[in-house]
Amino acid sequence: MHELAIATALVEQLEGILKQEGSPRLLSFTLELGEWSGIEKDALEFALPLVLENSSFPGAKVIINKIPVEIFCQHCRRSAPLDDQYVLKCPFCGSEEVLLAKGKDFIIKALEIEDREEATCV
Repeated sequence: MHELAIATALVEQLEGILKQEGSPRLLSFTLELGEWSGIEKDALEFALPLVLENSSFPGAKVIINKIPVEIFCQHCRRSAPLDDQYVLKCPFCGSEEVLLAKGKDFIIKALEIEDREEATCV
């Protein structure tokens, strides 16, 4: 289960971002997980709370959005969702000259952090 290592590296990266921003607390974060990223969403959802428990933001809410695979045809210059994961072929013109346009990435899309001024207010 390499998702535990991914979750650990992700939390370390988030801690670095918080430190750099001077923010006291991470409230939530949103991830985009491509269908072909090689990361299992269920396994990541299991691993993240375990790693967050021992981080500086144990109560942070995690939102994971799955991004479907999309191809771009170099022949007809159109994009389309990939309907069959085993057939890399343009559904419009039938060309096999396609590129993977979306669906392989793993991205930190958004962070919700506590404002320093709000954190110091009593």
